[in-house]
Amino acid sequence: MQFIRVFFALLFFTGQALAHGSLHNQIKDLSTTMLREGKSATLLVKRGRLHMEHGNNKSATQDFLSALKFNPEERSAYYYLAEQAFNQRRFPAARRYAEKFLAMLNGEPGAIVRGQSLYGRILLAQGQYGAAETSFRIAVDQAAEPSPEHYLHLADAQSKAGATAQALSSLDEGVQKLGMLHVLQNKSISLNIETRAWDDALTRLDAMIMQGQGLPELYLRKAKILLAADRHPMAQEVVLNGLASIDHIPFERRETPAMKQLRAELLALQAER
Repeated sequence: MQFIRVFFALLFFTGQALAHGSLHNQIKDLSTTMLREGKSATLLVKRGRLHMEHGNNKSATQDFLSALKFNPEERSAYYYLAEQAFNQRRFPAARRYAEKFLAMLNGEPGAIVRGQSLYGRILLAQGQYGAAETSFRIAVDQAAEPSPEHYLHLADAQSKAGATAQALSSLDEGVQKLGMLHVLQNKSISLNIETRAWDDALTRLDAMIMQGQGLPELYLRKAKILLAADRHPMAQEVVLNGLASIDHIPFERRETPAMKQLRAELLALQAER
């Protein structure tokens, strides 16, 4: 067993080393190309992105700023400067760069979605929930195929602004568009729990249970909600359903640490009478 762990650890770190080596080679190749053919804004942005991925933030910043000197209209440099500043939690700088990027757009939906999504995350981090909601709503409306993250960000901004009903409506919109994804339903259930809307949370959970996936976790969550709502007899019935769902899982998975932890939590709830 120890040998297997060491083997996979070596495999993981070797993979990381190869990835960084590949990035280093790509950076080196781009530098060689620029020495041979001359620098350009496009190549500088491309190298800057590789530096970002490699963790060389100082070099990345230098490349993005240099790209703007070559071509002040190279708007992608502003986007990556904003993204880099956001990742470094330099929110005022991130906001400034993101606003410059957005101001240079000419109605391209893809760029608008990327820009407004990033801008919304920056505003959210600054506590500007109303403005963040506006940005995320633009991103959702402009996206040809909105992702779950688009709806989650929008709902997050709305809920933090105190508009829980709007947040739930946005998540329901996401479910209608993308299907009954657990990530959207889980967010809705969390909002229901925060507002003590127990019946709404239970209705959503029952719909998820009907899908037949992740049953032990869902039964555990349902039992906790029922206990919070002071519905102890119903909670005990759900605990039994949860334990039975574990018994129907193949032995190998049933013996995993995660599943043993689930069983332990269900048994602990069973003791709460």
